[in-house]
Amino acid sequence: KFPIIWLTTQEENRTLDLISEVAKTLKYKAYVWDDLQHWKGINEWLVESHFDDDDNQLPELFLKTESLIETFQNIDDYDAEEFGKTLFIYPDFHLELDDPGRYQLRAIIIRELKWLAPRLRYKGCSIVIISNSYEVPAELENIIHLEEIRTPTLEELREEFDKILSSTSLEINEEIKAQASRAALGLTLRQANHLFSKTIVAKPNNPEEWVDEITE
Repeated sequence: KFPIIWLTTQEENRTLDLISEVAKTLKYKAYVWDDLQHWKGINEWLVESHFDDDDNQLPELFLKTESLIETFQNIDDYDAEEFGKTLFIYPDFHLELDDPGRYQLRAIIIRELKWLAPRLRYKGCSIVIISNSYEVPAELENIIHLEEIRTPTLEELREEFDKILSSTSLEINEEIKAQASRAALGLTLRQANHLFSKTIVAKPNNPEEWVDEITE
């Protein structure tokens, strides 16, 4: 539906995990580009992927790509009928656009995205940009769909809390688990993980004080 999607978030790994889950459900492939590792299947980025390696192998034309600009040619040449509908994911993409010393590169990127947008729609594929910035270039506002990734739900926080507790020998009643998870609402998953771990280490024998510790 949206050829270019800009996701604003402070949680890159969690966002990649959400994308992986959605892509698997919709039967899309998902490939990630960065300047260090170049193209990788999203399964190679995640500790626990929703994909099997065999389900998300890179097409051969992606294997020798060495620059961001070349990736746009990869996408233009990509045969969705042969390989299937796909999400092309770019973490830290805004860094390429924000560097004032690379104005010429910025102009090329903007032109490439304008060129690709209608072709992506035709192929049924999308570019997904992951950024901690809300500042979409004015030249692209009409072709980019902007979304903010919400902070974790109570259920996600509870799963994270239970995961940390499972590495200890502590037996904690359900009410304290629920209260501690609820106290972390509004935090990122990484922040909650740090706070849960810190609280458990600081007061392992006083779980009734955990909620106060988390909310301080």
